[in-house]
Amino acid sequence: MKEKMSIALEAIKRFFSNTQAWIVIIGIGVWIIVMQNFSLISSVGFERVQKVRVVGGYIDADVSGSVDVDNTVDVNVEGGKLDVSGSYVNVW
Repeated sequence: MKEKMSIALEAIKRFFSNTQAWIVIIGIGVWIIVMQNFSLISSVGFERVQKVRVVGGYIDADVSGSVDVDNTVDVNVEGGKLDVSGSYVNVW
């Protein structure tokens, strides 16, 4: 068993002392990051959350699902339907 272990360790040492092996490892890592940035592969296990801050302007957004708001939100309703659930709603 010790002999097999020393053979394996020697092979690992030879592999990582090779400059070409390091270049291949770095190249693979760079391409993985590029593919993640272009959403070709996902970060498995991570929830996709984006924080957005808009100051002094307007955004056009279609939102489905739940939204948490720390402050106040002005809502313009088109089509005459608004479904709101929460602890407190002001209507003017």
